[in-house]
Amino acid sequence: QEWFIGSMTDSKPRELELPLSFLAAGKYVAEIYADAPDADVEPTKSTREERAVDSSTRLKVKLAPAGGNAIRIRPAQ
Repeated sequence: QEWFIGSMTDSKPRELELPLSFLAAGKYVAEIYADAPDADVEPTKSTREERAVDSSTRLKVKLAPAGGNAIRIRPAQ
């Protein structure tokens, strides 16, 4: 019932849009661990965010140079 998504990039920053259409019907919570907005200057900085999502959600993800993210999706309680 939990999903994990990871992404990483090379020296070029990237922006991705991740469709969550693989999720079954229902409400979920996405825990997003991502590069901080200033990670290009301070590469060790990161952020953590929780968002309500469902199968119609498309998560927008920004990757800093040589950065990445990890996302845990679990059923909402």
